[in-house]
Amino acid sequence: MTIALDGLADQAAGLRRLLRPAAPRVLAFSSVPGAGRSALCASLAASLARAGRRVLVLDCADSGAGILLGAQSRLDLLDAARARFAPAEFSTQVNAGLAVVHAGRAVRALAHLSTRDEARLARVLEAAASETDCVLVDTPEHDLVLPSVCAEPVLVVQPNADCVLASYRLLKRVAPMAARRPMLALVNRAKPGVPSMRFFGNLSATARQFLGMSLEFAGEIPEDESLQRASSLKQPVVEMFPGSPAARALRGCAFGLLGRDSAEALGMEAFVGRLTAAARAIAPNRAQV
Repeated sequence: MTIALDGLADQAAGLRRLLRPAAPRVLAFSSVPGAGRSALCASLAASLARAGRRVLVLDCADSGAGILLGAQSRLDLLDAARARFAPAEFSTQVNAGLAVVHAGRAVRALAHLSTRDEARLARVLEAAASETDCVLVDTPEHDLVLPSVCAEPVLVVQPNADCVLASYRLLKRVAPMAARRPMLALVNRAKPGVPSMRFFGNLSATARQFLGMSLEFAGEIPEDESLQRASSLKQPVVEMFPGSPAARALRGCAFGLLGRDSAEALGMEAFVGRLTAAARAIAPNRAQV
Protein backbone atom coordinates (compact mmCIF):
# COMPACT_ATOMS: atom_id res chain seq x y z
CA MET A 1 0.00 0.00 0.00
CA THR A 2 2.85 2.36 0.82
CA ILE A 3 4.43 1.70 -2.56
CA ALA A 4 1.14 2.40 -4.31
CA LEU A 5 0.63 5.66 -2.45
CA ASP A 6 4.20 6.73 -3.13
CA GLY A 7 3.68 5.98 -6.80
CA LEU A 8 0.53 8.09 -6.89
CA ALA A 9 2.34 10.93 -5.13
CA ASP A 10 5.18 10.76 -7.67
CA GLN A 11 2.67 10.82 -10.53
CA ALA A 12 0.87 13.81 -9.01
CA ALA A 13 4.14 15.70 -8.54
CA GLY A 14 5.11 14.94 -12.11
CA LEU A 15 1.75 16.15 -13.38
CA ARG A 16 2.11 19.43 -11.43
CA ARG A 17 5.53 19.98 -13.01
CA LEU A 18 4.08 19.41 -16.49
CA LEU A 19 1.17 21.78 -15.90
CA ARG A 20 3.16 24.48 -14.15
CA PRO A 21 4.48 27.29 -16.41
CA ALA A 22 8.20 27.29 -17.14
CA ALA A 23 8.57 30.30 -14.85
CA PRO A 24 6.22 31.94 -12.33
CA ARG A 25 4.51 35.23 -13.05
CA VAL A 26 6.45 38.08 -11.44
CA LEU A 27 4.51 41.24 -10.56
CA ALA A 28 6.37 44.15 -8.96
CA PHE A 29 4.24 46.65 -7.00
CA SER A 30 5.55 50.22 -6.91
CA SER A 31 4.26 53.50 -5.52
CA VAL A 32 5.15 56.76 -3.92
CA PRO A 33 4.82 57.00 -0.09
CA GLY A 34 1.32 56.70 1.31
CA ALA A 35 -0.37 55.09 -1.69
CA GLY A 36 -1.00 51.80 0.12
CA ARG A 37 1.28 49.57 -1.94
CA SER A 38 2.30 47.10 0.80
CA ALA A 39 -1.26 46.63 2.07
CA LEU A 40 -2.52 45.90 -1.45
CA CYS A 41 0.34 43.53 -2.19
CA ALA A 42 -0.33 41.56 1.02
CA SER A 43 -4.07 41.33 0.39
CA LEU A 44 -3.63 40.31 -3.25
CA ALA A 45 -1.23 37.56 -2.20
CA ALA A 46 -3.61 36.30 0.51
CA SER A 47 -6.53 36.33 -1.95
CA LEU A 48 -4.65 34.27 -4.51
CA ALA A 49 -3.42 31.77 -1.93
CA ARG A 50 -6.93 31.26 -0.55
CA ALA A 51 -8.09 30.48 -4.08
CA GLY A 52 -5.49 27.75 -4.50
CA ARG A 53 -2.64 29.63 -6.15
CA ARG A 54 0.90 29.09 -4.86
CA VAL A 55 2.28 32.55 -4.10
CA LEU A 56 5.67 33.87 -3.03
CA VAL A 57 5.84 37.41 -1.67
CA LEU A 58 9.27 38.95 -2.12
CA ASP A 59 9.30 41.71 0.48
CA CYS A 60 11.94 44.21 -0.64
CA ALA A 61 10.48 47.05 1.45
CA ASP A 62 11.42 47.25 5.11
CA SER A 63 8.27 46.60 7.18
CA GLY A 64 6.35 45.94 3.99
CA ALA A 65 3.89 43.28 2.84
CA GLY A 66 5.72 40.54 4.73
CA ILE A 67 5.05 42.19 8.07
CA LEU A 68 1.35 42.57 7.23
CA LEU A 69 1.26 38.84 6.46
CA GLY A 70 2.81 38.05 9.85
CA ALA A 71 6.17 36.95 8.46
CA GLN A 72 8.87 38.02 10.88
CA SER A 73 12.37 36.92 9.91
CA ARG A 74 15.89 38.01 10.74
CA LEU A 75 17.18 36.35 7.58
CA ASP A 76 17.30 38.19 4.27
CA LEU A 77 17.67 36.70 0.81
CA LEU A 78 21.22 38.08 0.81
CA ASP A 79 22.04 36.03 3.95
CA ALA A 80 20.62 32.95 2.26
CA ALA A 81 22.74 33.51 -0.84
CA ARG A 82 25.97 33.97 1.06
CA ALA A 83 25.43 31.23 3.65
CA ARG A 84 23.66 28.79 1.32
CA PHE A 85 20.57 28.31 3.43
CA ALA A 86 17.80 26.00 2.28
CA PRO A 87 14.50 27.72 1.37
CA ALA A 88 12.83 26.45 4.55
CA GLU A 89 15.41 28.38 6.58
CA PHE A 90 14.87 31.82 5.04
CA SER A 91 11.34 31.54 3.63
CA THR A 92 8.42 32.00 6.02
CA GLN A 93 5.38 29.83 5.26
CA VAL A 94 2.40 32.01 6.18
CA ASN A 95 -0.23 29.42 5.31
CA ALA A 96 -0.91 26.82 2.65
CA GLY A 97 0.24 28.19 -0.66
CA LEU A 98 1.67 31.47 0.65
CA ALA A 99 5.30 32.12 1.60
CA VAL A 100 7.32 35.26 2.24
CA VAL A 101 10.99 35.98 1.61
CA HIS A 102 12.53 39.20 2.94
CA ALA A 103 14.87 40.77 0.40
CA GLY A 104 15.40 44.42 1.36
CA ARG A 105 19.12 43.98 2.01
CA ALA A 106 19.54 41.94 -1.17
CA VAL A 107 18.01 44.72 -3.28
CA ARG A 108 20.18 47.39 -1.67
CA ALA A 109 23.30 45.30 -2.35
CA LEU A 110 22.53 44.54 -6.01
CA ALA A 111 24.88 47.12 -7.51
CA HIS A 112 27.82 45.75 -5.55
CA LEU A 113 27.31 41.98 -5.75
CA SER A 114 30.21 39.84 -6.86
CA THR A 115 29.62 37.49 -9.77
CA ARG A 116 29.60 34.59 -7.30
CA ASP A 117 27.05 36.22 -5.01
CA GLU A 118 24.86 37.12 -7.99
CA ALA A 119 24.86 33.47 -9.09
CA ARG A 120 24.08 32.32 -5.55
CA LEU A 121 21.27 34.85 -5.23
CA ALA A 122 19.71 33.54 -8.43
CA ARG A 123 19.96 29.95 -7.19
CA VAL A 124 18.34 30.56 -3.81
CA LEU A 125 15.57 32.65 -5.36
CA GLU A 126 15.00 29.92 -7.95
CA ALA A 127 14.71 27.39 -5.13
CA ALA A 128 12.26 29.56 -3.17
CA ALA A 129 10.08 30.16 -6.25
CA SER A 130 10.31 26.66 -7.73
CA GLU A 131 6.85 25.54 -6.57
CA THR A 132 5.01 28.84 -7.06
CA ASP A 133 2.56 30.12 -9.65
CA CYS A 134 3.39 33.78 -9.07
CA VAL A 135 5.82 36.04 -7.26
CA LEU A 136 4.49 39.34 -5.90
CA VAL A 137 7.26 41.85 -5.23
CA ASP A 138 6.72 44.65 -2.72
CA THR A 139 9.27 47.21 -3.89
CA PRO A 140 10.86 49.96 -1.80
CA GLU A 141 9.36 53.42 -2.22
CA HIS A 142 10.84 55.30 -5.18
CA ASP A 143 12.75 52.18 -6.32
CA LEU A 144 13.67 52.35 -10.01
CA VAL A 145 15.26 48.94 -10.55
CA LEU A 146 12.43 46.50 -9.88
CA PRO A 147 9.66 48.20 -11.91
CA SER A 148 12.04 48.80 -14.82
CA VAL A 149 13.07 45.16 -15.27
CA CYS A 150 10.01 43.22 -14.10
CA ALA A 151 7.84 41.88 -16.92
CA GLU A 152 4.66 42.94 -15.11
CA PRO A 153 5.15 46.16 -13.11
CA VAL A 154 2.12 47.48 -11.20
CA LEU A 155 1.80 51.08 -10.05
CA VAL A 156 -0.42 51.75 -7.02
CA VAL A 157 -1.84 55.26 -7.10
CA GLN A 158 -4.48 57.16 -5.16
CA PRO A 159 -6.94 59.44 -7.00
CA ASN A 160 -5.77 62.80 -5.72
CA ALA A 161 -3.68 65.48 -7.35
CA ASP A 162 -0.65 65.16 -5.04
CA CYS A 163 -0.34 61.39 -5.46
CA VAL A 164 -0.86 61.53 -9.22
CA LEU A 165 1.80 64.22 -9.62
CA ALA A 166 4.29 62.30 -7.44
CA SER A 167 3.50 59.10 -9.34
CA TYR A 168 4.21 60.82 -12.65
CA ARG A 169 7.60 61.92 -11.31
CA LEU A 170 8.32 58.30 -10.41
CA LEU A 171 7.28 57.12 -13.88
CA LYS A 172 9.53 59.78 -15.41
CA ARG A 173 12.52 58.25 -13.64
CA VAL A 174 11.54 54.66 -14.48
CA ALA A 175 10.76 55.31 -18.16
CA PRO A 176 14.35 55.51 -19.53
CA MET A 177 15.10 52.07 -18.08
CA ALA A 178 11.81 50.32 -18.80
CA ALA A 179 12.33 49.75 -22.56
CA ARG A 180 8.74 50.87 -23.26
CA ARG A 181 7.45 48.00 -21.11
CA PRO A 182 3.73 48.54 -20.31
CA MET A 183 2.86 49.23 -16.68
CA LEU A 184 -0.40 48.33 -14.97
CA ALA A 185 -2.11 50.66 -12.53
CA LEU A 186 -4.27 49.93 -9.48
CA VAL A 187 -6.25 52.87 -8.14
CA ASN A 188 -6.45 52.63 -4.35
CA ARG A 189 -8.96 54.28 -2.01
CA ALA A 190 -11.31 55.46 -4.75
CA LYS A 191 -13.79 57.82 -3.11
CA PRO A 192 -17.50 57.94 -3.97
CA GLY A 193 -18.25 60.93 -6.17
CA VAL A 194 -14.58 61.47 -7.04
CA PRO A 195 -13.88 60.62 -10.70
CA SER A 196 -10.89 58.34 -10.11
CA MET A 197 -10.86 57.31 -13.77
CA ARG A 198 -10.29 60.95 -14.70
CA PHE A 199 -7.17 61.03 -12.52
CA PHE A 200 -5.98 57.76 -14.04
CA GLY A 201 -6.81 58.94 -17.56
CA ASN A 202 -4.81 62.14 -17.11
CA LEU A 203 -1.83 60.22 -15.72
CA SER A 204 -2.02 57.63 -18.50
CA ALA A 205 -2.31 60.21 -21.29
CA THR A 206 0.56 62.32 -19.91
CA ALA A 207 2.81 59.26 -19.51
CA ARG A 208 2.07 58.15 -23.07
CA GLN A 209 2.60 61.60 -24.59
CA PHE A 210 5.71 62.73 -22.76
CA LEU A 211 7.35 59.48 -21.61
CA GLY A 212 6.33 57.03 -24.32
CA MET A 213 4.98 54.77 -21.54
CA SER A 214 1.82 52.70 -21.74
CA LEU A 215 -0.14 52.75 -18.47
CA GLU A 216 -3.05 50.30 -18.37
CA PHE A 217 -5.92 50.34 -15.87
CA ALA A 218 -6.01 47.13 -13.76
CA GLY A 219 -8.79 47.93 -11.30
CA GLU A 220 -9.72 50.08 -8.32
CA ILE A 221 -10.23 49.53 -4.62
CA PRO A 222 -12.86 51.74 -2.95
CA GLU A 223 -12.28 53.93 0.08
CA ASP A 224 -13.28 51.73 3.00
CA GLU A 225 -12.72 52.18 6.74
CA SER A 226 -11.79 48.49 6.87
CA LEU A 227 -8.56 49.31 5.04
CA GLN A 228 -7.42 51.61 7.84
CA ARG A 229 -8.57 49.23 10.57
CA ALA A 230 -6.74 46.28 8.99
CA SER A 231 -3.57 48.34 8.52
CA SER A 232 -3.60 49.46 12.15
CA LEU A 233 -3.82 45.79 13.16
CA LYS A 234 -1.05 44.90 10.67
CA GLN A 235 -3.28 42.43 8.85
CA PRO A 236 -4.47 42.08 5.22
CA VAL A 237 -7.98 43.45 4.86
CA VAL A 238 -9.05 40.31 2.96
CA GLU A 239 -8.28 38.26 6.09
CA MET A 240 -9.62 40.62 8.75
CA PHE A 241 -12.72 41.87 6.92
CA PRO A 242 -13.37 39.45 4.03
CA GLY A 243 -16.87 40.79 3.40
CA SER A 244 -15.85 44.44 3.15
CA PRO A 245 -16.11 46.34 -0.15
CA ALA A 246 -12.31 46.70 -0.27
CA ALA A 247 -11.76 42.96 0.23
CA ARG A 248 -14.25 42.07 -2.50
CA ALA A 249 -12.60 44.52 -4.90
CA LEU A 250 -9.13 43.17 -4.08
CA ARG A 251 -10.18 39.60 -4.83
CA GLY A 252 -11.45 40.74 -8.20
CA CYS A 253 -8.25 42.67 -8.92
CA ALA A 254 -6.11 39.68 -7.95
CA PHE A 255 -7.64 37.42 -10.56
CA GLY A 256 -7.84 40.23 -13.06
CA LEU A 257 -4.08 40.63 -12.83
CA LEU A 258 -3.36 36.92 -13.25
CA GLY A 259 -6.03 36.59 -15.93
CA ARG A 260 -4.14 38.91 -18.25
CA ASP A 261 -1.81 37.46 -20.84
CA SER A 262 1.63 37.18 -19.31
CA ALA A 263 4.02 39.65 -20.90
CA GLU A 264 7.02 37.39 -20.48
CA ALA A 265 8.05 34.18 -18.71
CA LEU A 266 11.22 35.18 -16.93
CA GLY A 267 13.24 32.65 -14.95
CA MET A 268 14.83 33.71 -11.69
CA GLU A 269 18.36 33.59 -13.10
CA ALA A 270 17.43 36.02 -15.87
CA PHE A 271 15.43 38.12 -13.40
CA VAL A 272 18.37 38.50 -11.01
CA GLY A 273 20.68 39.21 -13.94
CA ARG A 274 18.46 42.07 -15.09
CA LEU A 275 18.18 43.41 -11.56
CA THR A 276 21.93 43.55 -10.98
CA ALA A 277 22.61 45.06 -14.42
CA ALA A 278 20.01 47.79 -13.85
CA ALA A 279 21.24 48.49 -10.31
CA ARG A 280 24.82 48.88 -11.53
CA ALA A 281 23.72 51.16 -14.36
CA ILE A 282 22.12 53.64 -11.97
CA ALA A 283 24.42 53.11 -8.97
CA PRO A 284 25.87 56.67 -9.09
CA ASN A 285 22.34 58.12 -9.00
CA ARG A 286 20.63 55.98 -6.36
CA ALA A 287 19.77 58.86 -4.03
CA GLN A 288 16.10 58.85 -3.05
CA VAL A 289 13.70 61.52 -4.28
